[in-house]
Amino acid sequence: MRNYLGLFLLGIILVATSCSKDEDLDTIPPEQVTGITAEALNSAVLLKWINPTDEDFSLTKITYGETTIEVSAENNEKRIENLINGTEYTFELYTVDKEGNISEPITVDATPDKYVTIIQGNDIENGTYDRLDASFPIEVVFNNTNCIQTMEAGGTKYIWAGTWSYENDTTYKFDCEYYTDDFRGITHVANLIKRKTPVFTYEYSDTTFFVEKAYLKIDGEDGLLQGTYKSYIKDISEDVTSYSDTTYFYANISQEGTIEYSDSDGNSDSGVWTNQDLLNGNFLFISYKEETYLIIREKSILYNKQ
Repeated sequence: MRNYLGLFLLGIILVATSCSKDEDLDTIPPEQVTGITAEALNSAVLLKWINPTDEDFSLTKITYGETTIEVSAENNEKRIENLINGTEYTFELYTVDKEGNISEPITVDATPDKYVTIIQGNDIENGTYDRLDASFPIEVVFNNTNCIQTMEAGGTKYIWAGTWSYENDTTYKFDCEYYTDDFRGITHVANLIKRKTPVFTYEYSDTTFFVEKAYLKIDGEDGLLQGTYKSYIKDISEDVTSYSDTTYFYANISQEGTIEYSDSDGNSDSGVWTNQDLLNGNFLFISYKEETYLIIREKSILYNKQ
């Protein structure tokens, strides 16, 4: 009889303990993410959000199509790569706590497209810059308002030395003497006032670049490559009028992947572009002085800082 009583009491204790554990089990999911944004990029989408403040919040789960990605609680953004341009994607974001409870999803839509990377342009920085893709060594040195540009070819050094300033915010004015230095000594060629639009520096791939020839977008949708672009170089000589000239440059880029180049001297050229050119940074948008300019690797005059 005593044994039966003991077993009965033990059963009551086990049942009570089990009920207590069930009551302590957390079944409440964490709060949802907030402030979610989806930035459409080239073949990618950048998702950003604000994580909940729940103490047991563990991770954010992102699903789209048949793909699931988990992001740890320490992070609040994720770049989704290898997407198809022109395709709308729906992303669902769930929060998960340490017990495995999952919140209801927050959804956001985004359509990646052939967007060009947009970079902030800066006023010219002092320093020495080497020209890229040039047949001969060309160097530009900025020292406050002083500027000197040199080119060496065939044993002769060609030099443009003077002062520079900005006009109308973006127009670059270079007031200089153009002369040569070779085995015969220094020879004056011309006094020049050179104007170009725009001229600035920018940061890309951990390198500072100086650009002399960029194209202002005058027609087309912001962010997309297709459209019409314009640039110019204007020279005025005080003593040699043959060096006075103004040349306008144009680029017409189609959505289908063609480029038509032309200038006011009647020269023309054509080319093609692909999505890979965008991914490789062969085309970059520069935001400078409230305008949008296009850097075209094959046509812009680029220098990298030493």
